[in-house]
Amino acid sequence: MDDYIKINRKKIKEIDVENEIDKLKISIKNLEDDFNSISNELDKDYDSIAEMYQLNVMMLNDPEILDQIINKISNFYSADYSVDFVFNKFIKQLKNTNDLLLKERAELLEEIKKLLLNNLLNNSSINFKKNDIIVTKTIETNLLFKIKEAGASGFVCQEGGLTSHSAIVARAFNIPSVINIKNLIKCCKQGEYAIIDAINGKFIINPSQDKIDEYKLLKKEINNKNKILAKILTKKSETKDNKKVLIKSNLDNLVELQEYNLINSDGIGLVRTEILLEAKDIFNENKQYEYYKEIAQKVYPNNVTFRIFDIGSDKYPDGFKFKEANPALGVRGIRFLFKNITLFKKQIRALLKVSELKNIKILIPMISNLEDVEKSLAIIEEVKSELNNLRISYDKNIQIGFMIETPSAALMTKQIAKLSDFISIGTNDLCQYLFAADRTNQDTSVYLSNESKLLFNVINNIVKDTHLECKEVSICGEIAYNDKLTQLLIGTDVDELSLSFANIPNVKNELINSNYKECKIKLEKYIEN
Repeated sequence: MDDYIKINRKKIKEIDVENEIDKLKISIKNLEDDFNSISNELDKDYDSIAEMYQLNVMMLNDPEILDQIINKISNFYSADYSVDFVFNKFIKQLKNTNDLLLKERAELLEEIKKLLLNNLLNNSSINFKKNDIIVTKTIETNLLFKIKEAGASGFVCQEGGLTSHSAIVARAFNIPSVINIKNLIKCCKQGEYAIIDAINGKFIINPSQDKIDEYKLLKKEINNKNKILAKILTKKSETKDNKKVLIKSNLDNLVELQEYNLINSDGIGLVRTEILLEAKDIFNENKQYEYYKEIAQKVYPNNVTFRIFDIGSDKYPDGFKFKEANPALGVRGIRFLFKNITLFKKQIRALLKVSELKNIKILIPMISNLEDVEKSLAIIEEVKSELNNLRISYDKNIQIGFMIETPSAALMTKQIAKLSDFISIGTNDLCQYLFAADRTNQDTSVYLSNESKLLFNVINNIVKDTHLECKEVSICGEIAYNDKLTQLLIGTDVDELSLSFANIPNVKNELINSNYKECKIKLEKYIEN
């Protein structure tokens, strides 16, 4: 696929201005119709994807961008040049920020610009065929729908991120893809045979017959394994000697609710609300309520744990601007909310209103001391009193839990557990703080290890101290994703694991084929040696 678009940079005559503005409006209407048509064709299982296409419509009609384009045309520039100029200005502004999420929003603007220019210049639409592999610099979300409908094999991109809209839609449509391949366009020619290895992130051009045979066998093995894993997902989450360990899902966006229904997990162990919402919505209590309610209803009767906004470090709502010199050790999680009490109360109020279903829990992140616990609980009690006065019903027995992810909290787990209803171990942050190594910095990755005996010793002690207070404890983070570590985690006596949808089948397979007593012995030997 050729991503090059030829722009007419010649000035136009005054007499042509209205004609160029009309061309712009017609192209916008054409794209609107295209996005709306896709939204309408998607069934109820893809409601969240349909919302993304509607977001494209909103961005296409952004008044600030449109006003500047029309102003440019009025200064005697062609519609295509004006679109290219104005969009590039906004894209550059977003890309020059230090906010990764804003940079991803720039990708969406890039996509809309490209679609609009193609429409303005009457570039022919692309038709895909069954088994096609699409090679492109970037991919637009409306093309993904066409790929899905045509039954194409998948796509590879030179640019893009895992959290971009295109990547999210591709995962929802189950389209194999590999993104961010350097010099991809230069390496490919139309008509060549290729293999997309979406599991390992590889794209193989002109594979040998031996390589083709190898991947055909691998594909057959994966299909057979998926059939076995599909049966495993219906089984109880317990070891061969009946030790129950719930396997729950993590949730970052509403699109993943579809995967939750397919995976059939024991509930949702972690909703990252700061990722779920955009910056413009985090102060909107009604918007929050609608998001949380949709999740709680779809997960019912299973439980869902909402982690309150863990804003700071590497976690920001889309479009949120906040900078610190040392963000990993700065004002993040509950520290941020203590400085923004109104926001804290709004989120708690929205969650309490949803709790009428009696299947939600609230999780407080980044606890450093007992004062953090006591202050959090006091604020929650204030919100409860406000709702009582307004005669608004909520679950009076809603469970409030705290995350153990700092060494100080780990050392006082017993005291924290005494004041809480449950404990969750956030192993990603616990690991980075334990070894004083930023987990977002590649240069310090050598100091981080989920397989560290010291880390397992700390986790084991946290679980023990929590159980002494007769409270349940869960583990989330990358350590829970690794099925090679599942037996060691079972050995800690943990009550539940919360992990990404993709890793649930393998981890559950390891769980149901393990023996709890053997796992205990394995952990003891591992820690001691």
